[in-house]
Amino acid sequence: MTHGMIVAPQPEAVEAGAEILRAGGNAVDAAIACALVQGVVDPMMTGLAGFGAMQLYLPKAGVHTCIDFHGRAPAGARPEMWADLVEGETRDGFGFILKGRINDLGYQSIAVPGSLKAYAEAHEEFGTMPWRDVVAPAIAHADAGFVVRPHVHRFWTRREGMGRVEMIERLASYANEHGAESGWPYYSLDGRTPVTGKDWDALRHKWRHAHGITNVWQLASLHGVERIKGTMKRAAPRVHNPSSLSAAHLNQKPLQFMHRILSAVTDPGDVVWEPFGGLASAAVAAVESGRFPCVAEVDHDFAEIAAQRLDDARSGRDQEDDEPS
Repeated sequence: MTHGMIVAPQPEAVEAGAEILRAGGNAVDAAIACALVQGVVDPMMTGLAGFGAMQLYLPKAGVHTCIDFHGRAPAGARPEMWADLVEGETRDGFGFILKGRINDLGYQSIAVPGSLKAYAEAHEEFGTMPWRDVVAPAIAHADAGFVVRPHVHRFWTRREGMGRVEMIERLASYANEHGAESGWPYYSLDGRTPVTGKDWDALRHKWRHAHGITNVWQLASLHGVERIKGTMKRAAPRVHNPSSLSAAHLNQKPLQFMHRILSAVTDPGDVVWEPFGGLASAAVAAVESGRFPCVAEVDHDFAEIAAQRLDDARSGRDQEDDEPS
């Protein structure tokens, strides 16, 4: 086939379908190769244990049919089998939360897989290339590895938040059950125990939006007692003859601005790193708000001022802690 179109979420799957067409396969061969590769590079969405429907239209053969391979309940399933395990409904209404999460993790959580059987049936009846050639691209990607695309990354690292098992716990559970013992524990932060959803969530970037405040700093330039002046040191190359009214640092950050940033993206007790610290405004705000700053500054004069500001901030914090509540 010299003319055709292959559509899939991931480019590797599209290329596999194109390769099959270039090699002389028909649309069915290409679709199956595409689906199998998609199941490798996007495994949480189109894996072999999935289900679906396949519409086949081959006008030259007079074929227009559909293979329905939606998931079926296992033969041993019973309506009441988990009735005493129900803890509640998920917050989005799509499913229930059971004790042990047995409906969410492990082999009991899936329907009878139908995808591979449907691919095989379609290929046997309508395909033209040998099966080994159709599955070869997927095997090659599985052996060599693949680029994790943004969509797959988002799916693997997303926050569930609806009561179902967090994605990181799914990955850790499977890897630790089926992975080589030499690699245990997989998905571990401390090298001893697998990561939990709570552990993983603590590593996420925090963001608390202050409603009604834009991301543009609209206040006037920093003046008043907060502005450090009169060090008689050259603050920048363009300040050649500093006076008692000259700023110690031309880019001194307002503490109010630093507090706003820290409150948006950190929690009390977090470590705040401020490289190229200047006068250490972020570190000062961190001390004042109960964070633990690490700051670096190579200019000796700036570093001395920063150290004094941090000492003053710590003293003020200590006084607040000593005051009776």
